[in-house]
Amino acid sequence: MLDVGLIVDNNDLGTATWSSAIQMCEQLTKADYTDWYLPSLAELSVIAQYENQIGGFETARYWSNTEYSNSEAWCQQINIAPNQQHWPKDYYSRVRCVRKR
Repeated sequence: MLDVGLIVDNNDLGTATWSSAIQMCEQLTKADYTDWYLPSLAELSVIAQYENQIGGFETARYWSNTEYSNSEAWCQQINIAPNQQHWPKDYYSRVRCVRKR
């Protein structure tokens, strides 16, 4: 796990809708820690800068916990331009959890 002010899980949890992604991270227990969460758009932006060091990222869209509207949330795209976009919450995107340092 690379430390970028956060502890970033080395692995994705797969794909999910936005609300399921939030729940997946909140329910994650790894290395005896239970305080995992879905990162904000700002946190994902920093993580994307270190994606090669962290490893395990797909060339895909990753959910953030940052809402755009009642029906959409922001995603950070890894290796796809544009880097950030809002996406319908009921669509599937990849999930990567973090925890505070």
